[in-house]
Amino acid sequence: MKSFLHRLNWNKSTMLGPVLLGLAGILIGVIFAFFSYRLDAERAEAAFLQMSARYVSAVQNHINALDEGLRRAGAFTGKGGAQPEFLYTVQLLDLPATHAGALSVGLLRWVADKDRARYQEKWANEFASTPLKMAEISGTNTDAYIVEALEPGFFKEEIRGYDFSVYTDLFEKLQSSADKDQAFLIVSKRLSKLHRADFLIFLPWYLTDKNSSKLFDRHGLFQGYVYMPVDVKKMMESVDCEYGALFKCELSILDNKKIPVNLYRSNINPPENGISLYQREVVFDYGGKQLALQISSQQIFDQFYLKNDYVWIVVLGVLMGLLCAVVYYVVLNKKIVNKNKIDEENRTKIQDKETELMLNAMPGAGFIVDRQGLVLNINHYALSLFKQVAADVCGQPVFRLFFDFNYDDFESYILSAEKNQSPSETNPPLVLKGLDLNGIDFGVELNAIYFLNHHKIMCLLNVTTVSEEGKLIKEQLSLAVESAKLATWEWHLDENKISWDSAMYALYGLDPVSFYLDYASWSARISRADIIQFDGAMHAMLHGGESLSEILRIILPDGSLRYISTHGKLILDDKGLPERVIGIDLDMSRVIEAEYALRESGERFSLAAQAAKEGIWDWNMQTGEVWFSPQWKENFGYADDELENNFATWDRLIEPEDRKRFLHLTHEFNQGAMDRFEVTLRFKHKLGHWVSVRSRAVHLKNESGEVVRMVGSHEDITEILKHEAALNESRKRMDLTIQCAGLGIWDWNISNNEVLFGGQWAEILGYDPAEMPAHLECWSDLTHPDDVLAARKLLQAHFSGELAICAAEFRVKNKDGNWRWILSVGRVSSFSQDGKPLRMLGVNIDIHERKINEAALQAAILLAEAASRAKSDFLANMSHEIRTPLNAVLGFSSLVLESELSPQQRELVDSIHTAGHSLLSLLNDLLDFSKIEAGRLELECIEFNLRNIIEELFIFSAPRAYEKKLEIACLISPDVPEHLMGDPARLRQVLVNIMSNAIKFTGDGDIIARVLCEVIDLQRVMIRIEVKDSGLGLSDQVKNELFSPFTQADNSTTRKFGGTGLGLSICKRLVDAMDGQIGVESQPGEGANFWIEVPFTLVDAAPPVPVSSQRRKVLVLEPFPAYAESLAINLERLGLHAHCYTDPEEGMAALNQDGTEFAFVMMDERFEAVDLSLRIHAHLNGAALPIIHLILSRAEEVHRKVNPLDFYLAKFTEEKQLRHCIEECLQRGESTSSQVDILLADEIEGMDLHILVAEDNLINQKVAMMMLKKLGCKVDVANNGLEALNQVQKGNYDLVFMDCQMPEMDGYTSVALIRALAGPQSQVPVVALTANAFKADEDRCYEAGMNDFIAKPISAEQLIRVLSRFFFNQSQGQIANALNGDHMTSPAGNEELDKEMASINHTFEDLKTMLGMDMTDELIQLFLPTLDECLANLGPVIESGDGDAVVSCAHKLKGAAAQLGAQSLADLCKKVEQTGREKALDDAWPYHAKILTLGSAVGQRLRER
Repeated sequence: MKSFLHRLNWNKSTMLGPVLLGLAGILIGVIFAFFSYRLDAERAEAAFLQMSARYVSAVQNHINALDEGLRRAGAFTGKGGAQPEFLYTVQLLDLPATHAGALSVGLLRWVADKDRARYQEKWANEFASTPLKMAEISGTNTDAYIVEALEPGFFKEEIRGYDFSVYTDLFEKLQSSADKDQAFLIVSKRLSKLHRADFLIFLPWYLTDKNSSKLFDRHGLFQGYVYMPVDVKKMMESVDCEYGALFKCELSILDNKKIPVNLYRSNINPPENGISLYQREVVFDYGGKQLALQISSQQIFDQFYLKNDYVWIVVLGVLMGLLCAVVYYVVLNKKIVNKNKIDEENRTKIQDKETELMLNAMPGAGFIVDRQGLVLNINHYALSLFKQVAADVCGQPVFRLFFDFNYDDFESYILSAEKNQSPSETNPPLVLKGLDLNGIDFGVELNAIYFLNHHKIMCLLNVTTVSEEGKLIKEQLSLAVESAKLATWEWHLDENKISWDSAMYALYGLDPVSFYLDYASWSARISRADIIQFDGAMHAMLHGGESLSEILRIILPDGSLRYISTHGKLILDDKGLPERVIGIDLDMSRVIEAEYALRESGERFSLAAQAAKEGIWDWNMQTGEVWFSPQWKENFGYADDELENNFATWDRLIEPEDRKRFLHLTHEFNQGAMDRFEVTLRFKHKLGHWVSVRSRAVHLKNESGEVVRMVGSHEDITEILKHEAALNESRKRMDLTIQCAGLGIWDWNISNNEVLFGGQWAEILGYDPAEMPAHLECWSDLTHPDDVLAARKLLQAHFSGELAICAAEFRVKNKDGNWRWILSVGRVSSFSQDGKPLRMLGVNIDIHERKINEAALQAAILLAEAASRAKSDFLANMSHEIRTPLNAVLGFSSLVLESELSPQQRELVDSIHTAGHSLLSLLNDLLDFSKIEAGRLELECIEFNLRNIIEELFIFSAPRAYEKKLEIACLISPDVPEHLMGDPARLRQVLVNIMSNAIKFTGDGDIIARVLCEVIDLQRVMIRIEVKDSGLGLSDQVKNELFSPFTQADNSTTRKFGGTGLGLSICKRLVDAMDGQIGVESQPGEGANFWIEVPFTLVDAAPPVPVSSQRRKVLVLEPFPAYAESLAINLERLGLHAHCYTDPEEGMAALNQDGTEFAFVMMDERFEAVDLSLRIHAHLNGAALPIIHLILSRAEEVHRKVNPLDFYLAKFTEEKQLRHCIEECLQRGESTSSQVDILLADEIEGMDLHILVAEDNLINQKVAMMMLKKLGCKVDVANNGLEALNQVQKGNYDLVFMDCQMPEMDGYTSVALIRALAGPQSQVPVVALTANAFKADEDRCYEAGMNDFIAKPISAEQLIRVLSRFFFNQSQGQIANALNGDHMTSPAGNEELDKEMASINHTFEDLKTMLGMDMTDELIQLFLPTLDECLANLGPVIESGDGDAVVSCAHKLKGAAAQLGAQSLADLCKKVEQTGREKALDDAWPYHAKILTLGSAVGQRLRER
């Protein structure tokens, strides 16, 4: 043991640290294990509490479910004997199947003592087969509790009729719970045995008194109990809890007087000799008992949550402590060993220094050797004796210094001397023969005088004689020098004399007689480039004792250079001082030249490798040394000094899989299994990507045939591999393209007519590729004879250079014998020296389907030309038919204009007349389209008003724009002249088309037109008109094709917006004819800006006269800035200055600041939502400030007027109308009257209006009649919707007030039927009267077809508002139908109608395209009778309840609507048809109302076409 500890360097200081470190590691492991165990225990305890809580909750929920099931069964108890309703319900509920543990449900009837006899009699009558087991009457028990029913139950016949009152304790408990509507739990051995149950749940049973206000009136209504026997085991085993398998549970009933009664114990047993780590008891109340649920964890729970991690942590801590202790000991011991070693080395150095001083202080030659005979040190006397230098002697065996050295004698001498180690005693000397460097031997005596630590021996030499044999050796040495062509020289330092032999003079090319030799003349023969090197080497030898060995260049007498190798050695005298230098020179010219040649060859190889960017590597397989060229490293992004030349560098850069493959191939190559070594490898670049290289190598073998060296190159082929991959991918894409396109490929060798067919050529013809011979005859045999000659002509034209590409169409016979059209496209790829074609490549394309389509297209063209001729004839006939009624319109409107009309009437008739002329002009344009195509278009040159054309354009465009919720404005520059000479009709046609397109293709946003002017000369101006929208925008491709005939943005444009695509083409022709230009600026999604520039001749005209007003400022409140700007320009022309505000609050602020300066206010009607006009009228304390309301529709101007200071003007109207309205409001502002209501009432009284009031309430009838009669109206009354419908059909009413809720027929249905009438009665305005004032009720009224809405109670102000809305005053003599003006139908209804009409129009266009003629009128005439018939009959057949008739009527209308394209109407009819099939006609009425509303509106629109 001690020896072992000794080897471990055992001591307290050494072992104390590792022991303490190991103990600390073990302690830390124990601490971590303790905390791990605590953490697992806490987590397990928390999990146990959480899971057990869920388990307890599941048990409680299950018991509550039993209670709930019992209550559901008891809810169906009634009066009677066996309770058939109760039994049926219990059987239907099947509680034992849905509530595990419930065995059955029983009905326990309470029989009072006074009712015993009667109940026994009743029992005997109803249940004669079942005996009644009623207990006898006793003094303490007078009432009975009879089991009247038990379902289901295998033992019900045994239990039915049983009297529970025989159990006194049970009887008392039942009586105590009779007044409580709560479940009661009873554990009774006798009852449990009787029912095969563990306990029973009882619930009191009461009868519900219909006359009682309470659900349970317990006075006299108690009937008994419903009860449920429960099997606890089934109940507990079915508890739905995912953690039930982890616990053992026990269910008991606690009793303060008795021990707990165990009801259930799970079958899961704890492990042997094991205990549950976690236990819990939960007590809860149910049925008047306390139930205790004891839960304990099972072994599976403990194992899952309490893992043995802490044991492993302890083990890991012990191992880590021991490991740290061992590592610490090893490191500490290594430091101690190193310290001892360093101390030993220091002591050795001190001893060696002392020995060296002793050796050098000796008077004679001496040296020190070790026990192995190696010379360790030698003094200068010995070096002089042997003519050696210390570097050549030290470390060498001692026998090299002696001629006849015998190692055995030397060893014996040493052993003898070892016995006597005293310095004062000497041993007999050992006689030896020494040998100096010149080969001269001499006799010496060797004395071992001292030993140092038994390892070193100090020897002293004494020279005795020099032998003749040494002289002989010297002569032999001279002969060897001569034969080796060595030149010798000697320099005697004491005399400074240099002597050369003849070889030296010959080597230098000098004459011994004429050349004076000294060091100066000798050094002069050295090349200037090497003289410093030579002098330095001589100096180092003379002063440092180093040997001379240099390669120099000497200068020959003819001036040429010669390479020599010079060597010299310094000889010391007996005193160790330099005595002489001896040396030799050797001619090295051939060697150096060979080295230069080899070096140049290597440089050329290196340059070639560098030019090729190939890296060179050299692997010495014996030593493992590796060398990499700089280019090798540069290929991977490194400089030469960044990577070391070793195997680790290569191993770090190469890809791991490629490393294995390289070493495997290297082994096979070196074993001779491969003749050539070439492999592709991947190396990691400095930047992180992979570089692919091609590595080639050769190997070198030694004489034994072993591979000792491998040399190779690396070529970077990363880009080559990428190109190859791209080429492969391109080939794959080409093959895929050929395959997908079904192309056949051919390669024709023209010299021998061999043809290689590929691609899909064989598949096109139905052949297998093997069946297609590779010869030109294969093509000739299959080609149609009629096509061969034409194909050969094209081929010869290509050969001669007339055609760059040869493309021929011909027929080829397929395998089935049918002819298929083929397009063959090819080109000659190579020619001979004399210009003859040698090879031709091409493809064959199957164009058979295209040829068939072309033939069909040609036939269609012929048909189209015939149809075009027929269309021309039809157009001529239709022109006559259209012009005839249009002439009547224009003629009669002219006659009306000559009669006496009010200004408003004159304006409306004038609009009709102007629109008629526009229609006539457009008709003429369509008829002139053929003239445009033929270049025979005729233009007018007449005077016209440009402003009027622009105003008319926006008057007619505004309704469609506002219908799409678009903002529009027109900005006419003030310098634009009004009167010009030109063709106004053509200009109007162009502008209408551009404006229509802008509205059509703009979904939301705005449209702004600008009219600009540029003076050409004194007589002519260039008018530029721009129309910029925020619509879809146009791509560059579409813009290039936009002005071509029959062109639209894409095919979906026609579907969505309609149109023929001729409009812009005609516009361009017209503008070109007027010497103008048309263009568009647009980007997709950014709208479009269409512009025209047309030159016109100026016409002199007077400027507009300003309006007369003392105040010139006008307050303009308009949300659209562009329209506000245009309005400001127009007001400026009338001499007024507009102050425009887009924010009404800013406008009110300006009005409050300086309200008296404003002449009037112009306000957009949309600001009325904030009651802006009322605020304006009230802000100046009653001062008169007229307001012009800018409204969207011109038809609304006449019936909006309530306040005399309120004027209504369409946003787009003629300038003269604007002037008239301004002048009237200025005049009214100066003389306004405050009798607004009286004047309005008087106006209504003079209208003599005929009003119908449909109201079922007599009081409401009387109120409405009196109010309307007071206003001068004639009033009729209808008591329901049906009477109202009949009276509207018979009478001529100006307006109908319709109550919504009436008997026999409500107001909604009545209005729908009124709208379905034929004639003007269908358009009578209807105002809803309803007590429901919610928004939904108002929307429903509008959807049904009503025009306005009044919420009850009715007031005179409401009636005046409604009548003012629908009628003009008496002085104007007109009744304006609200349906022609401001239709107050719901926006959804208008949108639905527009959508339906767009679909119908689309159908008309499709039929027109398909048939080549317009069948619109014929289709409408066929559809309208069906529509009228079905609308009239659908309501009565629904009311009759005849489902088949409803299906027939709805189906008929559905088919007609779908054929016409009225898809929404068809869908509604389909739903009504479905209600008829399902006999659910009550659900048809809502659809019926919508059908009447939508169908009537569609019919009205179609009749107006």
